[in-house]
Amino acid sequence: MADSYAHNTIKIKKISKGKDLIILIDSVSTHDFINVCVIQSIKTVIVKTIILVIIMANENVMLYDAQSPEFTWFIQDYEFKADLRILKPRRCDVVFGVN
Repeated sequence: MADSYAHNTIKIKKISKGKDLIILIDSVSTHDFINVCVIQSIKTVIVKTIILVIIMANENVMLYDAQSPEFTWFIQDYEFKADLRILKPRRCDVVFGVN
């Protein structure tokens, strides 16, 4: 665990495709996201999807229409995969919601 982010989040540092990632596990989030800058830097697949409308805690509305299918990362030698929605640049690389 890198450090704590807020009372309902955990921030960890992990590796995917040779790149260190800052991963935020957020118990308030209901979806999983990856920063568009990470996708561009590791040149992974992006596919268009149906538009997902998300209302943020501050009532801002964000639209997402792309994802990285079966994005892979490793934590303590365990491999994980998930379909991650593309997130505009933020302070972390990946956000995992607790579904």
